[in-house]
Amino acid sequence: MKRRWVILAFLVASVIDVRVKADSLNERPVEIPGGCWSRLEQNTKNSVCAFLSGKARHLMKLPFGSLRMSPEASLVITRARGETTVRLVRGIFWLNARTPIKVRTLYARVRVANGELLIGAQDRRSDITNLTADLNYRPRGSTRVFPLPKGMVVTIGRVATTGVARTEFPRTANVKTLLRKWARVYSESDINEFQRRIDEFLPAWVQATEDVGPWYTQVVNRELASAEQEKERKARLLSKHRAEIKRLRNLFRAQNFMN
Repeated sequence: MKRRWVILAFLVASVIDVRVKADSLNERPVEIPGGCWSRLEQNTKNSVCAFLSGKARHLMKLPFGSLRMSPEASLVITRARGETTVRLVRGIFWLNARTPIKVRTLYARVRVANGELLIGAQDRRSDITNLTADLNYRPRGSTRVFPLPKGMVVTIGRVATTGVARTEFPRTANVKTLLRKWARVYSESDINEFQRRIDEFLPAWVQATEDVGPWYTQVVNRELASAEQEKERKARLLSKHRAEIKRLRNLFRAQNFMN
């Protein structure tokens, strides 16, 4: 365990040290339409606001918590019927949700509360990492909702011929890859904040590496049970279908005999 923490500390230091120098953090991305930011801050009942980060990083304080955007990122935030939905179009995003919110990408719908997550939204895939939150997700086209434990990442890609987005099996986050992506939403001026967030995340990651074996076993058993239930359901439907065909055949024969 001690050796693991030494390795993690080295990875964190290397990522922070080699990180590309960034401009100072901006708190106001380009907003469309103009003035929509203030309506979101006021928690207006119904509002829609698009944000473009341009070449800068941004920190946004919002009613549900806070959000950070990487350069060249874009998103749309809507409020309707008392619910907030964040639609991530492209870029890397860090969210800290104090209250439950819906997050959408091109390929997934996410429900998150009580913690942090990191999402990389691209044209071909969405990488969803649960840092410290209560989180579940639903691939595009699927009716099933899946939990994502803290410290784990799932990649969801383009929609297959089945109509459901291709989804990889969740895995523990690769710390070095994760930290390099995560660092893209922080500027040099708030590196201490970045370090603090990492310190809060690492225990969850260590726990995930220890729990992943039993968790995989639970997931596989649940999938097998679900498959068996589906098999039984189809068998019942087939039996019902055959019984109905037999009933109609007997009715047809009885009518012809009577005539």
